[in-house]
Amino acid sequence: MPVSVSGRGCEEYQCQSLIDQSHSIRDLPPPETRGIFVMKENSVIIYIGKSGDCMRERLLSHLAGYDAQEIGKYMKTLSKEYKMEAITVGWVQVEAPSCDEHHYIECLAKRQNQWPKCNLKRGRPLKKE
Repeated sequence: MPVSVSGRGCEEYQCQSLIDQSHSIRDLPPPETRGIFVMKENSVIIYIGKSGDCMRERLLSHLAGYDAQEIGKYMKTLSKEYKMEAITVGWVQVEAPSCDEHHYIECLAKRQNQWPKCNLKRGRPLKKE
């Protein structure tokens, strides 16, 4: 079920690579890595994010719960032992992660038949009448 955005297919976007990867949270990318990353809980993608400069720092911030995003709030509720056992990460290097993030979120959500629970959906809520 490949998704195509702007004429580009998933092969070019490396979606399958993100699905296949399950690195321990002890095995993070080098500091200078930029691109798209996923965080998984028991092999289910729970968050898809981007980093334009230091992915390692971004992942560490999320894992420690040092941010106000949903993923940070969720990670803060988990024990260190549980994180070491259940949380894994994957990443692909991308030159312009902001431009490609929407494709990865849409494609990976579709492939796992559920929206990553810590990614907020884009768009504004409907106005109540």
